[in-house]
Amino acid sequence: MEKIRILMITQYYWPYCSGITEYARRLAEELVKENFDVAIFTVRHKPSLKGEETINGVKVIRNKILFRLSKGALSPFFVSRGLSISKDYDYVNLHLPMFEAGLFSIFVPKRKLIATYHCDLTLNKNFFEKIIEFFYYLSAKLCLIRANKIVTYTRDYALNSKILSKFTHKTYYVHPIVDYAHFKPKDKRISKLKLGIRQNELVIGFIGRLVFEKGLSYFLDSMSKILDRFPNTKFILAGNYKDVAGGSIYPQIKNKIEENKSKIIVTGQIRYEDLPSFYSGCDVVVLPSIDKMESFGIVQLESMLCSTPVVASDIPGVRVPINKTGFGLLAKPKNSISISNAAIKILREPKFFVKPRSNIIKAFSKDSVVGAYKNIFGK
Repeated sequence: MEKIRILMITQYYWPYCSGITEYARRLAEELVKENFDVAIFTVRHKPSLKGEETINGVKVIRNKILFRLSKGALSPFFVSRGLSISKDYDYVNLHLPMFEAGLFSIFVPKRKLIATYHCDLTLNKNFFEKIIEFFYYLSAKLCLIRANKIVTYTRDYALNSKILSKFTHKTYYVHPIVDYAHFKPKDKRISKLKLGIRQNELVIGFIGRLVFEKGLSYFLDSMSKILDRFPNTKFILAGNYKDVAGGSIYPQIKNKIEENKSKIIVTGQIRYEDLPSFYSGCDVVVLPSIDKMESFGIVQLESMLCSTPVVASDIPGVRVPINKTGFGLLAKPKNSISISNAAIKILREPKFFVKPRSNIIKAFSKDSVVGAYKNIFGK
């Protein structure tokens, strides 16, 4: 049988690391295993990257960029080249946020157009970025009107989205893929040693890009109360804080980190193969997100699969993994006291919050994601 051909168009792709790029990468590679022909069209966010290559069976085509523009990039002829490539594919899967989504949607036949809506877009609210955001939402709305089908992670997020709530009649809910064969508990003693942590110390970890929407200032403000109760606690900030689209907040929190340098470890980005060890070395993982740019938090599932409970913000989409599994506690957004109280409660009774791994796999199975997309793409 002839393969179904899918072109995914996304602003960024691996090796750029974010929740969106990981979603796209994992989905593309799993669809290839299911005998789909999958290609990615994206920007060449680093000059050292190849213009075209095949990665794990996925053809990746990168378009040159002139410069970064807030969280996006100005890439000459991105739309015209993408449309030219799309003619050879059965489906075009646009991954939003993407400023060019509306233009693509005008010229891609409706029957071929699938939109994956990862999250709303929130910029930093200076005058220039307000204008960008205004025109972006016009583009996104046009794309969603034109799309044959729309995919987002959860119904909870869709109903609270700035524009997605108007399109629930054609929206499918498909959570991110997590490789439960990869994310398994590791020996905690060895994992702590790798992080430079002593065995008698507790570890509270954060992992993700150091950006505004992650709410890191509230996490750092929660430290003092946690240390009052558990003075042998170390805090780890893991993730990219240098080459970040839209800008890193590391300069804003640097003084706070240096004031507490005996208690805070900043690791930078952790390699994918080392993530299970990172999660296993933590006693709690915190996701203190404050904005709709965060719509799920895949790190929660990865942490849970490694038997580490999570504290996450009680905001749409992000609260779903804990509500479904009970593998941690929710904290009020933008509330450092709520974060510290939740973390302390878990540290006091860790076994109460560690649920069977099988529960996570059942609730968020990889097979259900692949099966949903096979249905969406008509196979």
